Amino acid sequence: MSSKVTSSFIWEGCARIGAQLVMFVLQLVLARLLTPDDFGIIAILMVFVALEEVFVEAGFRSSLVQKKNLTDVDCQSVFWLQLTISIFLYVGLWFAAPVIAAYYHRQILSPLLRVLALTPFIHSLTMVHVAKLLREMKFKQKLPILWGGIIAGGSIGIGMAWAKCGVWALVGQQLGQAIVSGGMTLFFVHWHPRLVMDFHALRGLFRFGAFLLGNSIVSTITSSAFRFIIGAFFSLETLGLYNMGNGIPRMGMNSLNVTIINVLFPAFAEIQDSAAELKRVFIATQIKVCFLVFPMLCCLIVVAEPLVQVFLGEKWLGCVPILQIISVGYLFWPSHLINQQICLSTGHSRLSFGLEILKSCLLLSLLLAGCFGGVMMICWSFVVYSAISFVINALPSRRLIQYGPVSQLAAIGKLLALAAIPGVCCWLIFYHRMETFPFARLVLTSLGYALGYLLLNFMLNRAILIEILDLFTGFFKRHGSSGKEAF
Repeated sequence: MSSKVTSSFIWEGCARIGAQLVMFVLQLVLARLLTPDDFGIIAILMVFVALEEVFVEAGFRSSLVQKKNLTDVDCQSVFWLQLTISIFLYVGLWFAAPVIAAYYHRQILSPLLRVLALTPFIHSLTMVHVAKLLREMKFKQKLPILWGGIIAGGSIGIGMAWAKCGVWALVGQQLGQAIVSGGMTLFFVHWHPRLVMDFHALRGLFRFGAFLLGNSIVSTITSSAFRFIIGAFFSLETLGLYNMGNGIPRMGMNSLNVTIINVLFPAFAEIQDSAAELKRVFIATQIKVCFLVFPMLCCLIVVAEPLVQVFLGEKWLGCVPILQIISVGYLFWPSHLINQQICLSTGHSRLSFGLEILKSCLLLSLLLAGCFGGVMMICWSFVVYSAISFVINALPSRRLIQYGPVSQLAAIGKLLALAAIPGVCCWLIFYHRMETFPFARLVLTSLGYALGYLLLNFMLNRAILIEILDLFTGFFKRHGSSGKEAF
């Protein structure tokens, strides 16, 4: 990886991972104070809010990042269009809220959705500002914005949960995070809207963004389909257990997802005309990301039960098998995401949209078959979907950079084996021991896995291990001593 991409990736990755760790702790506290039913209610409402968010963004943020000769008129036009769309969508959800509440036989859903749906409107006020940060790859400046919003929102949520506000605490968390992050973004990014609207500029941006919008719509529907089907066929309490089991590994995957998109999309776009350079950066990124992600997921599979017992409590034990199965599916996610960025950053948004349609049809077929076998079968359908999605997304890379799914599997297969072996060993050693001491079991299993993974890599994969350590130590030495990004 180039020094610029590496520096940006570490800044964004550290910011996101640190923020997700903070979010994880806050969620643990909220899970202790609230019930699976409360989390299930918010999970079903977030399906509609996520769709609202997609239409508000409408692919224009990525278009602003990707466009080579961006003007202020482009930014002004996008700002006013997104603001207008967000107002119309909020009004639509306001009137749809009672219908949604009646469908799920929960009248409280109506006022909850009317308040929660304000978050995409708040985000629309700062989407252009965020696009400018991404375009200039100023990821160091994003850290206080991200952390400030999460800490403020989490504090509001915990305070409301402590005051016995129930599910409203989760709404307060989301809304508080959006308001604080938005306010800090406006403070750090010195760009101000003016009454300027150029429809010709919007048409040019939308030619690229239209397929991204379609891509995002299909992707959001795909990711929300699990929650929607579980909420429709099972209870909201079951949905709450699923959402927690999926949410723990997904926190890390969301960090990875946003980091890859925010860093690799502009980085790949910058070198989109050189297939050889794209391939080089792709391979280096994929190996390093998988080296870090595989052990985290494998360790999570092994320590799932004591982790839930210690941090969430006995009432959440039903999410343990869900967490373990979903973590297997996420093993394919890093390569899936990186391949997707190759397609988008080289201007093939139409192809990416077509692939999303194909994958969505696959997912819906798997879900319809899986829902008759219960929640566990639905979780296994996610594993199958993730594996096939990786292959589908990797096929264009074979043509664009001559690096297809077979070559990629051969490259990361060794990393997966090195991550799985210490996991199997720790499972055999600790799984049936210390069941009455979950905290000791959690600590010893985690330490045993970490030592085993490092030892195996030291013996069999020393070059990558040393390279990863050099990247991080060199990065923190440079930025610790100078406080400036080495761009």
